[in-house]
Amino acid sequence: MIVPSNRVYTLGPKYSFSDILTRKLYPEAEIKYSDKPSKLVEKAREGYITIVPVENSIAGLVGEIIRKIREVDNVFINKEIYYPIKLCLGSLDNSEEDIEIIYSHPKAIEQCSNYFSKRKIKIKEAESTAEAAKKIKKSNKKETGVICAKEAIQEYGLNLLKENIQDDKNNYTVFWELSNKEKEIDYNEKIGTALIVDLEDKPGALFRFLNPFYEHKINLYFITSWPKNDEYWFLIKMESDKIPKIKRVCKKYRCLGSYNIIDRR
Repeated sequence: MIVPSNRVYTLGPKYSFSDILTRKLYPEAEIKYSDKPSKLVEKAREGYITIVPVENSIAGLVGEIIRKIREVDNVFINKEIYYPIKLCLGSLDNSEEDIEIIYSHPKAIEQCSNYFSKRKIKIKEAESTAEAAKKIKKSNKKETGVICAKEAIQEYGLNLLKENIQDDKNNYTVFWELSNKEKEIDYNEKIGTALIVDLEDKPGALFRFLNPFYEHKINLYFITSWPKNDEYWFLIKMESDKIPKIKRVCKKYRCLGSYNIIDRR
């Protein structure tokens, strides 16, 4: 399969936060979209550069993507990007007080829970924040509003009523750039390595796995677990590309690659 070198896949539609970041990373690229995170992982496996959201600082992990990465081979992390998520309120009307219904993606709604707790507004879920903006533009109903990126409000000719309405003003999402090959890292920049492991279900298994990191003074900046039947598997991220000898204490072991960490917050 011949993969076009200038084609990049991300979570759509246009003017979603995934799209906005992808355009900043690859301004000259031909950007293709999918509304299914698992399909994006398959595109990475085929050899395309793919930008996917994996965690939000308020709403938590995007489990569908991480579980899919675990299920397939030959998918590697080439970059980890921390990107600020600034949610804005837009409407066809000029008055925030006249809004009766707000459309947005469930994750964006969750990230603005404080805003909704102070107002009697009906909430309608949409497939994406950008799709919500497009929807109220087409509806031509002035009593509707949208929570989305500022770029989407501008694109669809809506009025920008309020900026940064998310609960945490430092709200951010972690994105991974994926492909089917490991990428050379820049040692002048911050480095991370991600591992997926299954451990034996017996006393001390987690200690035996973690102790080599302690002995080699390697910081683990992320660790979480997922259930699998009666056991658990782990996603670990470390601030190094030097992996200690841990395979012997793992039932299953997979390295998702070493990568540079890019902080755009």
